[in-house]
Amino acid sequence: MYPTLQEDWNAEISPAKERDLKIGDIIVFVTGEELTVHRIVAKINRNGKVYLLQKGDNESMPHFIEGCPLIGKVTRVFNCEGEEIPSRLWKSPNKNEIAIFNLFNILYFILYRIKKIIFGNKRNNLVRFIRTFYWKLFLGVLKKRQKK
Repeated sequence: MYPTLQEDWNAEISPAKERDLKIGDIIVFVTGEELTVHRIVAKINRNGKVYLLQKGDNESMPHFIEGCPLIGKVTRVFNCEGEEIPSRLWKSPNKNEIAIFNLFNILYFILYRIKKIIFGNKRNNLVRFIRTFYWKLFLGVLKKRQKK
């Protein structure tokens, strides 16, 4: 979850069910033999089942959580000295910020797929520009929250 959560920080996890989570929550789930900490970027209810689309803050593509046991959601975060990090620095963005991030996620996903079709695995400046803009926007929101 870097850059939102630093490597040497600790988190308090509370049990949660998929239906109780909301977009922007940071969740912990099991992948293989490892624990993974990612943010929920979309939530889909279909035929009474809840599907969560998750993405690490430093990853380019979101993924569905399917067959991965959900441990819970992050409720508190502490730095390496044991001091609690204020929630405004790591907690979910507000609804307007989430809408902007989702728009950029969709745009980035479309550009990424088009790039894969046209250029294969070669680097592409347009996709790199969108990714850089997305992260500058995201980190700008975090810095704005720090000043509050």
